Amino acid sequence: KAVLATLGAPVPDDATIRAEIDIDQRFIGEDYAVASAESTAAIRELARAEGVFVGPVYTGKGLAGLLDHARSRRIPVDSNVAFLHTGDTGNLFEIPQVVGHIAG
Repeated sequence: KAVLATLGAPVPDDATIRAEIDIDQRFIGEDYAVASAESTAAIRELARAEGVFVGPVYTGKGLAGLLDHARSRRIPVDSNVAFLHTGDTGNLFEIPQVVGHIAG
């Protein structure tokens, strides 16, 4: 709200803001802090397409959800979407499903 007010844009009320929030828990996976097959696939897809790596758990699961929502048209075509990548890559290279098996 403060950002909108600073920009001189209309500031919606709390009910309007809450109506815009969509919590989809299908992408949590088998457990908290554990990479899922969907997050691993999303990470590999983004890395191949754009050369961008995201973390295997929180960001990867969010990206998997975003891709699913886009493909299923839950996000309308021609929508403007921002995906915030906040890091979470510290353990990315420890997950063989993402980087493959490293001979040692």
